[in-house]
Amino acid sequence: MLGETLDESERDQVRDYLHGLGIVDEMPLVDVSDWNAARRTISDPSWDRRWWDAEQAERKRLYAKASAALAQNELLASLSHLIEHMSEAVHGAAAVAAAAMPD
Repeated sequence: MLGETLDESERDQVRDYLHGLGIVDEMPLVDVSDWNAARRTISDPSWDRRWWDAEQAERKRLYAKASAALAQNELLASLSHLIEHMSEAVHGAAAVAAAAMPD
């Protein structure tokens, strides 16, 4: 969504995601116009990092749950497969976004 204004439906999706992470109070959602603005936003020392901390806690919880259910080699193979497919999707989306950017 870089450079695009979030509509109310997208803002609702973000709020739902944050609520799923246990963050129920309102956090400011800002539109980011370009990569420099994104860098400034995440470098700002007053940036609210609760969502990042909550995501990391959830990552650890899910890894522990998966480790309990699968042998180490099965877990690593599954994660490798997932990362490969996610990388392809992200690369494709980045290529489309780059092609759409003005020169």
